[in-house]
Amino acid sequence: MMARAMDLAPYSGQRLGDCIRMTWRDYDGLSIRVKQQKTGNPLTIHVHPSLKTALDKMDKIAVTILTTRTGRPYSPRVFSRDFLRPE
Repeated sequence: MMARAMDLAPYSGQRLGDCIRMTWRDYDGLSIRVKQQKTGNPLTIHVHPSLKTALDKMDKIAVTILTTRTGRPYSPRVFSRDFLRPE
């Protein structure tokens, strides 16, 4: 699941806290709509071709793009713990 984060964060340019809140509904195949948690600014992020390929291959197992192994949305605390844990 961290591989998803490693695709999403650098290509979207968003903080990990914003990435864990992104939903499949925010992604239209060409862009991702986000409201930044820190600033409250709404953004439309044009999706890089590499990110599009990765997103289009992902199983949509939950509302959010990034999920735990059990398919639940991440909380910031659990995401930080899992991100720092070696596989």
